[in-house]
Amino acid sequence: MSESFYLSNMVPQAGEGMNRGIWAVLEKKARQWVEKRGELYIYSGPIYREGDVKTIGRNKVAVPDALFKVVLDPARHEAIAVIMPNRRLDTRDMPKYLVPVREVERLTGLEFFSTLPQEEQDRIEVPKPEDLWQ
Repeated sequence: MSESFYLSNMVPQAGEGMNRGIWAVLEKKARQWVEKRGELYIYSGPIYREGDVKTIGRNKVAVPDALFKVVLDPARHEAIAVIMPNRRLDTRDMPKYLVPVREVERLTGLEFFSTLPQEEQDRIEVPKPEDLWQ
Protein backbone atom coordinates (compact mmCIF):
# COMPACT_ATOMS: atom_id res chain seq x y z
CA MET A 1 0.00 0.00 0.00
CA SER A 2 2.80 2.46 0.83
CA GLU A 3 4.05 2.20 -2.78
CA SER A 4 0.97 4.11 -3.88
CA PHE A 5 2.35 7.26 -2.25
CA TYR A 6 5.42 7.64 -4.51
CA LEU A 7 5.49 10.89 -6.49
CA SER A 8 5.76 8.84 -9.69
CA ASN A 9 2.32 7.43 -8.88
CA MET A 10 0.58 10.78 -8.40
CA VAL A 11 -1.30 13.18 -10.63
CA PRO A 12 -2.79 16.58 -9.84
CA GLN A 13 -6.32 16.24 -8.50
CA ALA A 14 -8.87 18.83 -7.53
CA GLY A 15 -8.46 19.03 -3.75
CA GLU A 16 -11.61 19.48 -1.70
CA GLY A 17 -14.44 17.50 -3.23
CA MET A 18 -12.15 15.17 -5.22
CA ASN A 19 -8.84 14.04 -3.70
CA ARG A 20 -10.02 14.73 -0.15
CA GLY A 21 -13.63 13.94 -1.01
CA ILE A 22 -15.15 11.41 -3.39
CA TRP A 23 -11.79 9.86 -4.44
CA ALA A 24 -10.84 9.36 -0.77
CA VAL A 25 -14.21 7.66 -0.19
CA LEU A 26 -13.58 5.37 -3.18
CA GLU A 27 -10.11 4.46 -1.91
CA LYS A 28 -11.53 3.68 1.54
CA LYS A 29 -14.19 1.53 -0.13
CA ALA A 30 -11.46 -0.34 -2.05
CA ARG A 31 -9.65 -1.12 1.22
CA GLN A 32 -12.94 -2.44 2.64
CA TRP A 33 -13.40 -4.64 -0.43
CA VAL A 34 -9.93 -6.12 0.13
CA GLU A 35 -10.77 -6.87 3.77
CA LYS A 36 -14.06 -8.51 2.78
CA ARG A 37 -13.11 -10.23 -0.49
CA GLY A 38 -9.40 -10.94 -0.13
CA GLU A 39 -6.99 -10.49 -3.03
CA LEU A 40 -8.02 -7.86 -5.58
CA TYR A 41 -6.21 -6.30 -8.52
CA ILE A 42 -6.63 -2.53 -8.48
CA TYR A 43 -5.67 -0.21 -11.33
CA SER A 44 -5.95 3.58 -11.08
CA GLY A 45 -4.84 6.30 -13.42
CA PRO A 46 -5.45 9.51 -15.32
CA ILE A 47 -7.51 10.12 -18.42
CA TYR A 48 -6.48 12.98 -20.70
CA ARG A 49 -8.70 14.47 -23.38
CA GLU A 50 -7.03 14.46 -26.77
CA GLY A 51 -5.64 17.78 -27.89
CA ASP A 52 -5.35 20.60 -25.39
CA VAL A 53 -3.89 19.22 -22.14
CA LYS A 54 -4.03 21.57 -19.16
CA THR A 55 -0.74 21.96 -17.29
CA ILE A 56 0.25 23.54 -14.00
CA GLY A 57 3.47 24.88 -12.52
CA ARG A 58 6.87 25.74 -13.87
CA ASN A 59 7.45 22.14 -14.97
CA LYS A 60 4.12 22.01 -16.82
CA VAL A 61 2.72 18.98 -15.03
CA ALA A 62 -0.24 17.62 -17.00
CA VAL A 63 -3.59 17.78 -15.22
CA PRO A 64 -5.91 14.88 -16.12
CA ASP A 65 -9.47 15.56 -17.20
CA ALA A 66 -10.67 12.49 -15.32
CA LEU A 67 -9.43 9.64 -13.16
CA PHE A 68 -10.28 5.95 -13.32
CA LYS A 69 -10.19 2.99 -10.99
CA VAL A 70 -10.69 -0.61 -12.14
CA VAL A 71 -10.93 -3.38 -9.54
CA LEU A 72 -10.88 -7.08 -10.38
CA ASP A 73 -11.90 -9.79 -7.94
CA PRO A 74 -10.12 -12.79 -9.49
CA ALA A 75 -11.81 -15.34 -7.21
CA ARG A 76 -15.33 -14.24 -8.18
CA HIS A 77 -14.49 -13.19 -11.74
CA GLU A 78 -16.08 -9.79 -11.14
CA ALA A 79 -14.84 -6.32 -11.95
CA ILE A 80 -15.99 -2.83 -11.17
CA ALA A 81 -14.86 0.39 -12.85
CA VAL A 82 -15.28 4.08 -12.11
CA ILE A 83 -14.46 7.18 -14.14
CA MET A 84 -14.66 10.51 -12.32
CA PRO A 85 -14.14 13.98 -13.77
CA ASN A 86 -11.19 15.71 -12.07
CA ARG A 87 -13.24 18.37 -10.32
CA ARG A 88 -15.23 18.89 -7.15
CA LEU A 89 -17.84 16.10 -6.92
CA ASP A 90 -20.50 15.12 -4.41
CA THR A 91 -19.76 11.82 -2.65
CA ARG A 92 -23.45 10.88 -2.87
CA ASP A 93 -23.08 10.75 -6.65
CA MET A 94 -20.49 7.95 -6.67
CA PRO A 95 -22.80 5.34 -8.31
CA LYS A 96 -23.26 7.80 -11.19
CA TYR A 97 -19.59 7.29 -12.14
CA LEU A 98 -19.76 3.49 -12.49
CA VAL A 99 -18.88 2.39 -16.02
CA PRO A 100 -18.09 -0.84 -17.85
CA VAL A 101 -14.39 -1.73 -17.79
CA ARG A 102 -14.45 -1.51 -21.59
CA GLU A 103 -15.20 2.22 -21.33
CA VAL A 104 -12.00 2.75 -19.33
CA GLU A 105 -10.11 0.69 -21.92
CA ARG A 106 -11.59 2.76 -24.75
CA LEU A 107 -10.64 6.09 -23.15
CA THR A 108 -7.14 5.06 -22.02
CA GLY A 109 -6.01 2.61 -24.69
CA LEU A 110 -5.18 0.12 -21.91
CA GLU A 111 -6.13 -3.56 -21.95
CA PHE A 112 -6.68 -4.73 -18.38
CA PHE A 113 -7.39 -8.45 -18.46
CA SER A 114 -5.70 -9.57 -21.68
CA THR A 115 -4.42 -12.81 -20.13
CA LEU A 116 -7.98 -14.05 -19.64
CA PRO A 117 -9.81 -15.91 -22.43
CA GLN A 118 -11.83 -13.53 -24.63
CA GLU A 119 -15.23 -14.85 -23.49
CA GLU A 120 -14.20 -14.29 -19.85
CA GLN A 121 -13.03 -10.76 -20.69
CA ASP A 122 -16.39 -10.06 -22.34
CA ARG A 123 -18.30 -11.34 -19.31
CA ILE A 124 -16.26 -9.20 -16.91
CA GLU A 125 -15.61 -6.06 -18.96
CA VAL A 126 -18.85 -5.39 -20.82
CA PRO A 127 -21.60 -5.04 -18.21
CA LYS A 128 -21.93 -1.77 -16.33
CA PRO A 129 -21.99 -2.42 -12.58
CA GLU A 130 -25.37 -1.56 -11.12
CA ASP A 131 -23.98 -0.48 -7.78
CA LEU A 132 -20.81 -0.45 -5.72
CA TRP A 133 -19.81 -3.77 -4.25
CA GLN A 134 -21.16 -4.17 -0.74
